[in-house]
Amino acid sequence: MIILLILFQLQVDLNNAPAEEIKKLPISTGSIEKILDYRREYGYFRSVYELLKVVSPEEFRKIKYLVVIKKPEEIKDIPYYIERIQQRLASEERPSEVFMDEWQMLAINPMNINKAEIEDVLLLDRVNLVDAISVMRYIRKWGRIRYPSDMRAAPGLTSYGYRNIRDFVITSEPVKPPSAVGYTRLYTSWWSRKDMEDVGMPNIEEKIDYMNTMINDLSVDTLTTYERVSASGWSDEEIQELKERLGSEVGDLDAMRYRRKTYLKTRLLYKNHLDLGLMAMEMPDGSFFPKGFIGLKNVGIVDGLYFGNFHVSLGEGVLFENTDDILSRVYSKAEGLFGDLTTTREFRTQGLGFRLSPSRFRITGFYSRAPKDGIMNRDSTLNLYFTNPLFLRTFRDVFTEEIYGTSFGIDLSNLYHIPFGTYIGLNHMMIYTDKRQRISPADVEIMYDSEDITDPVYLAPIGGYVKRFEGVYARTGIGNFAMSGEYAVQFNDGVAAGKAYLVKARVQTDNNYIFALFRHYDIGYDNPYARPFMEQKRYDDTPFEKPYRLIDAVYTDVVNLPSPKPEEGLYLETRYRFNRYFTITRAYIDMWKNLSFNLPNKRIQAEIEYRPVFPVRIRLQHKYQAKYRGRATEPTQSVTNETTFRIYALLTDYDYLDFRLRYGWVKLASSETYTQNIVIDGGYASLSFEHRFSDRFSIYSGAAIWTTNGMSQWIFEDTGIDFLYGDGRKMYVSFIDRVSDNLFVRLKFRVKKEVYQHTGLDLSGGEYHYEGEPASTIPGFNDEKTSYTGNLQIVWWW
Repeated sequence: MIILLILFQLQVDLNNAPAEEIKKLPISTGSIEKILDYRREYGYFRSVYELLKVVSPEEFRKIKYLVVIKKPEEIKDIPYYIERIQQRLASEERPSEVFMDEWQMLAINPMNINKAEIEDVLLLDRVNLVDAISVMRYIRKWGRIRYPSDMRAAPGLTSYGYRNIRDFVITSEPVKPPSAVGYTRLYTSWWSRKDMEDVGMPNIEEKIDYMNTMINDLSVDTLTTYERVSASGWSDEEIQELKERLGSEVGDLDAMRYRRKTYLKTRLLYKNHLDLGLMAMEMPDGSFFPKGFIGLKNVGIVDGLYFGNFHVSLGEGVLFENTDDILSRVYSKAEGLFGDLTTTREFRTQGLGFRLSPSRFRITGFYSRAPKDGIMNRDSTLNLYFTNPLFLRTFRDVFTEEIYGTSFGIDLSNLYHIPFGTYIGLNHMMIYTDKRQRISPADVEIMYDSEDITDPVYLAPIGGYVKRFEGVYARTGIGNFAMSGEYAVQFNDGVAAGKAYLVKARVQTDNNYIFALFRHYDIGYDNPYARPFMEQKRYDDTPFEKPYRLIDAVYTDVVNLPSPKPEEGLYLETRYRFNRYFTITRAYIDMWKNLSFNLPNKRIQAEIEYRPVFPVRIRLQHKYQAKYRGRATEPTQSVTNETTFRIYALLTDYDYLDFRLRYGWVKLASSETYTQNIVIDGGYASLSFEHRFSDRFSIYSGAAIWTTNGMSQWIFEDTGIDFLYGDGRKMYVSFIDRVSDNLFVRLKFRVKKEVYQHTGLDLSGGEYHYEGEPASTIPGFNDEKTSYTGNLQIVWWW
């Protein structure tokens, strides 16, 4: 009896023991790694006999009585979850800010999965429709589950989906729930130069130079620019007003206190029903932009009722999602109504929104009235919406927008044998502007040169005061397959303008999946609130990218409008795990047409992973892209190839090491600009590591060197993406301190040196010379720029 008692005390708990204890079992290293993999992938062992899935019968007999199966310990580690949420910013398809805010709230106040709906589960990070339907189908079948780990038994739910759900849910209400939960988040960043594009400074110095040049060129004695502007309909008085306006903008930019970005947001949920939020963000001119809301949640049929600033997401984002975020190639969407404390300003909603759930029905309604930034024509009509990232007075609050929106849907699950998860909704929206929208090329570009704006993406939309949208959204799922789709049509002042639709489907097993998405967005569908899957923003690859072609160089920021370019395409994606050593982690192909010019494009990317031993992973990724740029004369094509080698490892005590090497090259079409050197290339090498001094304190640091030779690069840091130009090197370090159970601090510093080589000036024949001096031979030179940045983030929750 004593021997059995001692044996029991020495048994290793397969579900909860740390890896160090598992490694003490008398079996091979390979089998140990398989046990740890199984626990990581599937969550836990239900029975000791499940070991037979990963170890041989001989090894099973050795350890059968040395292990014990206990229920997994389900401990909520809020600081860890908040840190993990912040790391999602360092991804190619980064999530929307509003959903990151919701994930942070769910880390503090998890949802009761037994009371949840499919839409609630879809809200969670990287949870797809198959996973959401699978887990809710399982819970509805059995009535409720006792532990989050019980979800693992849901047919169709992948281990990846389970891991993304489990940390943000509970299965019963606390015996003594806190009266109030919430958080306060302070973020501030600072930098040393005005022209730092990677921290939100969109080429200020370049804009100032072009604007000063434009002011000088509009003088009567500089006939070329003056005559072209005058010939396009500008009177001398209007030209003088333009010069004064440009001078005012230059003055604003020169005086700009844009050396810091700061915002403070706080949110409080009282009794799990009253939802309050406030946010203040410092703007480039030193003023503060406020947002806030008061809401009611989870009261009877009322899922949400919000006054103030709120966020609405409908269907696949084809008809409505109000955010300034650019969501290229983001295909996971969640319907819902939320309080909005994001930094979204141009496409914010401000008014009243509600979402009701009587029985099987889902009813959403919202009204918003808010001033908006825009580019105005000389006759006081509206040319374009404008995100105005520099917060210039010229474009600020120049028109007022009203929005009415409704969505009426019904859940058809299990009605007359209809599959669980089947839903259909009808959507409607009206947008009213107090200024008539009118496209006017003469008000934005310097006309009568070789490249006037002829792109239908700008010229085709029908103007007016009213845009009306009607749409339908539907979804369903069977087993491990699910599909959804949305269709919308637009009317401008009662005239049909265009349509847009998207259909997607996914089939998956635990280790593999196939995903397909087809979309079509008409040229005339210029919905400013459309945020569906897209390859390009609406004004990418248009003359708006060229400041020297525009009346005002600030207009180049039009390319940041987050609605999609007119395109039609098929996107296919897969993952396939061959065995524990080899996995195609992600491979996709996107074949789409730019409908403005009916030009075909394709983008192919694949990554394979080799895992020689447990802590080490080696990945090789290649991207190929062939893309046309529409032009008035003849389209041009660029072909991009990019190869990335990566090796990373989780070391002892969860230390992390990551090395990456990338090389890319672009073949450009021959033109006047590129006659001989039609291939540009670039690459970088980076090393990053994290060392955890304790469960609460760690340091994350990295360094990189690069050369671009004309091809800019992008690189991940700890919580974001950095863009690399010229040649250079950089180093950063982040201090991450989970100070207590309710306080998280991240402090980061970075130094970055860029070198821009200017060569070939001596071959210009005197075209380039020092200002105020006669033409002369100028030798090549290097322009070096060193910048310093830092940011501090503090999150306190209760």
